[in-house]
Amino acid sequence: MRLVAGWTLTQIGGRYGLSRQRVAQIIDSSGRGRVPCRHVSAIRRLQRMSASRADGRAGEVMSLWRQGVPREEIRVRVGVTLQAIRGIVEELATEQDRVARAEACRARRGRNVSPQFSEQELISGLRHVSRRLGHAPSGSEYARLAGEWGLASMSTVYARFGGWGPALEAAGLPRSSRPSGPVARWDAVACWQALVSVADQLGDPPRHHRYAELARERDDLPSGATVLVRLGLWSQIAAALAAPGSEDGLRQNEVVFA
Repeated sequence: MRLVAGWTLTQIGGRYGLSRQRVAQIIDSSGRGRVPCRHVSAIRRLQRMSASRADGRAGEVMSLWRQGVPREEIRVRVGVTLQAIRGIVEELATEQDRVARAEACRARRGRNVSPQFSEQELISGLRHVSRRLGHAPSGSEYARLAGEWGLASMSTVYARFGGWGPALEAAGLPRSSRPSGPVARWDAVACWQALVSVADQLGDPPRHHRYAELARERDDLPSGATVLVRLGLWSQIAAALAAPGSEDGLRQNEVVFA
């Protein structure tokens, strides 16, 4: 909340019933440590700028949202932040809008039962991004550009090839030479433990887009794509997290995640 959303210590304390001093202690003792005030101020400034730009685009955002367009795609097409999109939806969406989106999402899932991209198309997309960047893309670079260029999502590529490294190898590209720090081996157990930790920090099981935002900012979390590959559908993951004894959820739900 502090690092990604720019919440104040008081706001976070109000969310969990803690004093701002206790919130500061928890943040200071975390793996990331204290979040500089200038970072939080920059996030709020960007949010205000995005909100002002979004004022005139609310109709467009709501139209795409009702059509079942993923929020990340709306962000790219309209040019506002995910937080601005969430704010517009929370303020303007009616029950009829939510029903329309649910029906549109179901229709999209039905159309996408068969693979939308062949393996060769996925490889061509990877090579296209590599040529434009001048180097083999990292997962985050590909994810940022895929929507803009009409390519398959990173999670699709990841799932089809069983990882980002194998996908690059299939395309004849070297693994990214950009320094990325220690590489964690995220098996199913490690992914589950990370999700339990995030759910405990947020107070509720995170939605996929929210978890993906957090994972992009933190080195101690597996990516959203990795979690989907290791554990399966997000709806099943969220249900298991919400169940009593979620700390042991992987063992209790190993058939669900098989």
